[in-house]
Amino acid sequence: MSLWLAFLFLAPDSFSARCTGVRDGDTIEVLRDNRAVKVRLEGVDCPELGQGFGQKAKQFTSGLVFGKTVEIRPIGNDEYGRLIARVVVDGKDVSEELLKAGLAWHFKKYNHDQDLAELERKASEDRIGLWALSNPIAPWQHRHRASVAPSVPAESGAARVYHGNIKSQVFHAPNCAQYNCKNCTTELPSREAAVAAGFRPCGICRP
Repeated sequence: MSLWLAFLFLAPDSFSARCTGVRDGDTIEVLRDNRAVKVRLEGVDCPELGQGFGQKAKQFTSGLVFGKTVEIRPIGNDEYGRLIARVVVDGKDVSEELLKAGLAWHFKKYNHDQDLAELERKASEDRIGLWALSNPIAPWQHRHRASVAPSVPAESGAARVYHGNIKSQVFHAPNCAQYNCKNCTTELPSREAAVAAGFRPCGICRP
């Protein structure tokens, strides 16, 4: 156990609560004193739901914590009012488990835990999870791109970007009639990236 995690175990404001929801890979909701509390996992940043592996990260976290009583080790609050905390369930630190599975980045901007850095390095070296992609895009870069520029239309001559349907897990080429369907929100830079993220090629446009 890291010294940092040991410190968290001793935090006087730690509490137990039942997980009642999972928003995405690094954000959950717990019920404390009959009040819903949003908790942002400390130390990691998972792919956005619109990115490759975003849904997998959410499913992974849900499998660990949903419906279970978890230990919340608070660090503080973020600008959105969410509680930032390390979350422990069945003796496992969820932030560490996400890094081991290659479903999160170590959020080095806000966390300097060398144990977390090592878990990310090992997953990257072994090409586990999102690290199997040829060019994984960090979620903070994805958020920045989304905030400063709209999507480039496929006919503009830009590099081909496939769209993945987060419900059906099917991906489409820019010339497909389903390319901009309401659930086709995952942008995938290549066919290889789409397949690695768990999407299947469309049977109509055959990307």
